[in-house]
Amino acid sequence: MKATTLKKAAVFAGSLSFLAGSAFSQQAFSGVGGYRTVNIDNGFNLVGVNLHNPVLVSGAIDTETDADVGDSTVDYTTILTDADATYVFEVLDGAQAGAIAEITAAANGSVTVDGAIGAGVGSAYSIRQAPSLNDTFGDLAPGFTAVTADVVYVPTGVGGGYDTYFQHQLSGQFRPTTAPGADPAKPVSWLYSDGVLVERKTEGPLALVITGMVKTTGTIVNVPSGFGAVAVSAPVGSELNDENGLKATINPGFTAVTADVVYVPAGAPGAYDTYFVHQLSGNFRSTTSPGADADPLPINNAVLVERKGDDTAGLLGVPAFYENL
Repeated sequence: MKATTLKKAAVFAGSLSFLAGSAFSQQAFSGVGGYRTVNIDNGFNLVGVNLHNPVLVSGAIDTETDADVGDSTVDYTTILTDADATYVFEVLDGAQAGAIAEITAAANGSVTVDGAIGAGVGSAYSIRQAPSLNDTFGDLAPGFTAVTADVVYVPTGVGGGYDTYFQHQLSGQFRPTTAPGADPAKPVSWLYSDGVLVERKTEGPLALVITGMVKTTGTIVNVPSGFGAVAVSAPVGSELNDENGLKATINPGFTAVTADVVYVPAGAPGAYDTYFVHQLSGNFRSTTSPGADADPLPINNAVLVERKGDDTAGLLGVPAFYENL
C-alpha cells in the first residue's frame, strides 16, 4: 500500500528526494518531496505554495506561557541560525492541530511566536523555514520600479488587503512597491497558508517551478472579511467537494447572494469559476448552476474566498492517502 501511494504521489507531483538533519540531535527527517510547475501568464495569477522547506526540528511542547512555547530538550539558538530567514512554528496534533505562527525570537529551550498559539503542553510540533519571495519568485521579471517589473501581492490578513513587492533590477531583492528605494532588512517571507497573486507584465508566459516537501498534515488558514487568497494544503489530490475542511470554514446559504463564494482559477489569468456551499446539501454548487451539487473539481493550488461575514479560520486538510507518505 505504501509503495503504491508513494508512486502515485510521485506521478502527480514529480519525484524528488529530500533529507534534512537537525543540528541539535543529528536526527534525520525524511519525507516525500516533489515539484509543481505553475504557469504564469500576463495578467493576475493566483499561486499557492504547498510544497515546503524541510522540517528543521520537531518534538513535543513541555511549557507554554502566552506566546512562549518550549521544549527543554532543544537549544533553538543552534538550529534557527539564519538571520535572513523567517521560521514557522506548527502544531501537529491536539485541538490546535494545523495552527502556524511566525517565530519572533529563539532561546535555549523555547521560542516566542507571533501571538499566543494555544497548543497546550504535550502537543507535537515542527519548525521549518517559511517560503521567501526570492526563493519562490526569483524568475519573475525585475525592474528599477514596479511600473515595469512583475508584482507579487501578499495578503495582509486584514480586510482582503495586500502588501505588494517587486524584484529590483540591481539588487535582486524584492522591495515593497511603497518603499522602492532600498532593500528590506531581510528577504520578504510569508506564511504558507496564504495564497499570493502574481501580476505578470509584458515578458510573456513563465513556467514557475516550485519544489519542496509534501506536508502530510493540514493547515489552519485565515479567511478575512472581504476577498482573501488561501493556499490549498495538498499539492495534489484535493477536490472542491472533498471533506478537506473548506466547506466547513465558510458560510453556506441557499443562494450565492448570502453565502460566501469561492473563486477557483479557470485557465486564463483573472478568470474564475465561482461556487458556494448550499445550505441543505452541504456541498459546493456553481453560482451559475445552483440547482445541483458541483462535479468533482481539482483544487491543488489556491482559491480566492469572498467572505461576507467576519474574519474566520479553519483547518484545510489533506487527502487520506497522505497518511502513508
